[in-house]
Amino acid sequence: MKMLAVLLVSLSLTACATLKKSDVEPDIRIIPEPLSTTHDYDIYNLRVDVIRQQMATMVNDVYMAEPMPYHKIGLRLGNGLFFDLNSNLGIDLAEMLNLDEDRDFIITKTFYKADGSLSNKQTFYRRQNDFFCVSSTSTPAFVSGNCLKIEQSADSLSFSKKNREMYTIAFSEGQLTLSRRNRTLNKLKKNPGGQYASGVKRPGKVFHADSSVVYLDKDYLVVHDDDKREVRVYLKKIKKNRLVKTVVAGEGTILVNDSKNNLSRITREGDKLVVYDGAKKSYELSLEYNAAASAQR
Repeated sequence: MKMLAVLLVSLSLTACATLKKSDVEPDIRIIPEPLSTTHDYDIYNLRVDVIRQQMATMVNDVYMAEPMPYHKIGLRLGNGLFFDLNSNLGIDLAEMLNLDEDRDFIITKTFYKADGSLSNKQTFYRRQNDFFCVSSTSTPAFVSGNCLKIEQSADSLSFSKKNREMYTIAFSEGQLTLSRRNRTLNKLKKNPGGQYASGVKRPGKVFHADSSVVYLDKDYLVVHDDDKREVRVYLKKIKKNRLVKTVVAGEGTILVNDSKNNLSRITREGDKLVVYDGAKKSYELSLEYNAAASAQR
């Protein structure tokens, strides 16, 4: 079980209106686990962004910046961090919930109003009878266009909608591949010495880790600091790397901040994960298992 998962399961926190960086001093922080690189996938997209790339799209003849979509394959770095092949770095909330994918489940995402009270706006992430569905109702019809059928073998997961393949993830000890209709879209291969390389026909990005640093190609450094009890993310520069984000955990809280502000916060409140955007509650997640349905799978 990951360090941050243990932290969130074992500790609860009463919500407060604000949390300044000075409230999480090094002596009350949890020491982060060592960094690593392990290839894996994430199909649920339940992440709190640490680094989110942007892309330009044309809207009414004007270029607009939009968040880069999450990629389904990437690297787990430890401490709940997942780096995907679109160069998005985030905290995986499904991992924080200790999600057991061998059981049928429903994750309820409930949004908060501006005044801090719960709204009626909800999103449901439901897996049942080899279907996965994201919808605004807790009991979706599994024949609807929102649902993916999941077919699993010993070394792959295939996702289809209305009998049409959407994508397939194939995995082995040394490689992870994302494909669609027998066409490889991207892959992540582990090379001798522990390095990972992405790309299909041409060499892509290269990733590797040592005892305290993960090198994410030419873009970022992720640094584990035992003394300060934090994980730091640097943007690589020719002259001097620039610190862009810091992740710390303490007293039942995970914080993502830059040099001045707490950007995001994840807390355990009762049996729920609550995610803050700055000082305001954004949404909460709760997880339930369907024991009867899981027994039939």
